[in-house]
Amino acid sequence: MLCVYCHEEFSEPNIYRNHMDECHKTFTVSTAFIHCGRGKEFLKVDITDLKCRICSTPFENLQDIAVHIRDTHGFSEINTDCEIRMQLYRLNSEKWACALCNEKFATLVQLCRHTTSHYHKYTCDVCGRMYVTIEALRYHTRCSHSGKNVCRKCWTDFPTSELKREHVKISKTCWNFCCIICGERFVSWEKKQKHLTEVHGREKKMYRCRDCDKTFSARKPFYKHYKLVHSDKSHKCPFCDFKFASKKQMEDHRVCHTGEKPFRCDVCSKMFPRKKDLQQHLWVHSERKQFVCDICEKQFAQKSSLNGHMKSYHHEDSTFKN
Repeated sequence: MLCVYCHEEFSEPNIYRNHMDECHKTFTVSTAFIHCGRGKEFLKVDITDLKCRICSTPFENLQDIAVHIRDTHGFSEINTDCEIRMQLYRLNSEKWACALCNEKFATLVQLCRHTTSHYHKYTCDVCGRMYVTIEALRYHTRCSHSGKNVCRKCWTDFPTSELKREHVKISKTCWNFCCIICGERFVSWEKKQKHLTEVHGREKKMYRCRDCDKTFSARKPFYKHYKLVHSDKSHKCPFCDFKFASKKQMEDHRVCHTGEKPFRCDVCSKMFPRKKDLQQHLWVHSERKQFVCDICEKQFAQKSSLNGHMKSYHHEDSTFKN
């Protein structure tokens, strides 16, 4: 969690709240909206300990406190029917839980993505994706359904998708991840974190599970752990106790219990349990041999065949890697 005013980082929501109360007392709603896209985005608001500043009456949501201020304290100009463009959070514990449905998440980033889904109002007519603001929908339409290969940063149009990918790969000004200290841009979040550690001396970021205190050095294994162990979104095999992060992974595993082989090779009619197994097998029928032995230059259609060759004929060679 990053403070938008001083760029100090926080790992606990309650510590972040105390920091805002103690160090940024001059905070105003107008200032906050400046930091979230000139009012085009929703402002994220912590409603923990929400109270009326006039009489200290506690409230659970913004609608109730607005009605209270209007009716009890005589502020008749308050319009409770207008859209307030705020997303509600409760940062009152060590766990990231949705203030609207109480679903738990591993990180604040995941919580923010989920919370946004409660405020979706605009739907893309082409693909059905939903967005919070009309500006976000227009941006999506321009990027995804214009029929052009457009860079989302500089809006340069390219004749082919390959040229666009090459442009994004080499154009630093179009990279999404920016160092908050020196402004250098990076093509991935991981490279930005490495830069912060090696160049600016930042301590390497570790990920601690709030439910079991297990720590991870990278995001992906941490997310996978949380989903499999602490959430109800994992996919359990109906034949054993194995859990998987996605339904596809579970289905790929399930065939080892059922013996199903629904995928047929059109060339030799051989059957396979998984689509990826069939795709790998098709290289056997291809004239192209993409795997080459570095020692004797013999070519193979499948990597498994190359590995078998290396074990049988070049097992003692130090360059072999299993």
